[in-house]
Amino acid sequence: IELPHQNWQAYTTRDSGDLADEGVDVDEFDLLKAGLRKRPDRIVLGEIRGREAFELFQSIRTGHPGLTTFHATSFNDVINRMSTEPIGVPHSVMTAIDLLLIQGEVSIGDENMRRNRMIAEISGYETGSENSDPQVLKNTISEWDARIDEQMIKTDDSVQLDEIQSQRGWDDGEEQIQIRRRRVILAAIIVEEISEYH
Repeated sequence: IELPHQNWQAYTTRDSGDLADEGVDVDEFDLLKAGLRKRPDRIVLGEIRGREAFELFQSIRTGHPGLTTFHATSFNDVINRMSTEPIGVPHSVMTAIDLLLIQGEVSIGDENMRRNRMIAEISGYETGSENSDPQVLKNTISEWDARIDEQMIKTDDSVQLDEIQSQRGWDDGEEQIQIRRRRVILAAIIVEEISEYH
């Protein structure tokens, strides 16, 4: 990852099998702990595979924004894989996730392409009854419609937009102005075919 920022640090894992002296493994969990000691503004973790997930979620809950990738095919698959071993993140901790973006390969005509299949918020969780597991509550913001190859966007009930509106003191009119402004900017980037971060 190359970030366009003057003050960032990249860490990489290493396996002791790659080194002359044995017993010097450095995994993502070790890197995340070391990174958190530096009090970062943001944490970008390449991919969650194990116990580093719990540490990342705990750091997000204490106010460090974080971004990571995770292999799963659907919202429910993310929740199920996160909550079982070897990751084992409790449902109550998963409420630290603001947005889940589910991407995947889809067939359009004779071509295979990647599409954002769903954007969803985690809006809370229900503890469940004696006979049922806790349920993570999903709020779908956008879903890909295969028939027309377009995103169907629904922002009316967005938990995140409500929170942003409250934090910035916007009324409904100002929120809509800000959303339209960002749509214009993104549309211009697409029209101008801008793909470099500069």
